[in-house]
Amino acid sequence: MNHKWTLTVIALTSILVLMVAVAHAQTPVLIHNEEFRGDAIIAIDSLYNRNSKASGEIMQKWETRYPEHPIWEMWDAMEIWWVVLEDLYDHSNDDRLMEALQRSDYAAGQLLNRQPSHPDALIIRALANGYIGRHYSNRDSWLSSVNVARKAYSTYQTLMEVEPDFPDNEFVQGMISYYAEYIPDEYPVVRAVSWFFPDGDKQEGLRKIRIASNEGVFSRPEATYFMGNILLNYENEVDKALQYFQELVNKYPDNGYYRRLMVRTLSSQNRNEEVLAEVNRVMERWQAKQEQSKRLIQEELMFWKGRSYYRLNNFDAALEAFNEAISNGKMLPNRPERLYHCVANYYAGLASEALGNTEAAKSYYSAALTQDVEGDFIAKARERLKAL
Repeated sequence: MNHKWTLTVIALTSILVLMVAVAHAQTPVLIHNEEFRGDAIIAIDSLYNRNSKASGEIMQKWETRYPEHPIWEMWDAMEIWWVVLEDLYDHSNDDRLMEALQRSDYAAGQLLNRQPSHPDALIIRALANGYIGRHYSNRDSWLSSVNVARKAYSTYQTLMEVEPDFPDNEFVQGMISYYAEYIPDEYPVVRAVSWFFPDGDKQEGLRKIRIASNEGVFSRPEATYFMGNILLNYENEVDKALQYFQELVNKYPDNGYYRRLMVRTLSSQNRNEEVLAEVNRVMERWQAKQEQSKRLIQEELMFWKGRSYYRLNNFDAALEAFNEAISNGKMLPNRPERLYHCVANYYAGLASEALGNTEAAKSYYSAALTQDVEGDFIAKARERLKAL
């Protein structure tokens, strides 16, 4: 009896040890930790403000505590994402970005194999595939973009079942709700297959995106960005859109992408004095930054500065700004495909004509013709050159 009792105790002890080991092997759900969510929001803000060092320092204690968690793969990918997004004409980091995003997706998949429906893993997989889809669209690989987007959406559907109250869900649901009404209305050819779309409601979609822009963890800045874009491009509510873009600039003053978006929008509304004031503010802030970052933002913003001066009939100042845009563009990667290098040369030609310098105008138009960009600026430059 004693022998049997001893074996029973050993067996029960072994089971308990195994249960404890399995419990310890479970990867924690970090989004359920309020302290982590608070730190993550601050760290993401640092990441979006182009301060990856500060972001890493904020998350270091969590990485030290949970080094095997797949979120760190995603964090690395998000850092590279901003390097690529800052200058989409530079393809030199594309492979690094795709490898990092694929590693994130794989790490999330490994966790889901061990712990199906793990909320963190679902979020990471959805984010990774969402970024992959957006990168493909940035590179005009639309079929690949749609295929990956389906995977991201499928993961989000599972996440919404597992974590129905997660605030980032509002962003996805809002985007779907808005475009499900917008697309069939704007593109009649789609109405024939409108059964494919869920029921849409643009106003409800905007309401949900607005909630995500205020309360989201990972999606907050993206929701703010898309609110501005939708209001500007689809709802024709320019002033409201500018409020969202201004919010992005205020929150992330060192993010050149948002700075350029703000100036671009002001220029599209012919708010020339505001463009000049904003460009001067940006240039003052960018003086202390690395040369590559300064060249990149000066290429575009000097063009918009010149465009404003041109509209104000200050052709000397316009030409000076266009020349600065051109000189910066010459030192940036992939010059033949850079849109602002082309349009700066084209408008420098127009400014030269206005100043009576025909030979200089010919030189600028000829330079514009060497570019390989979308739009009608090549044709316009050719027409002006023939006219001279």
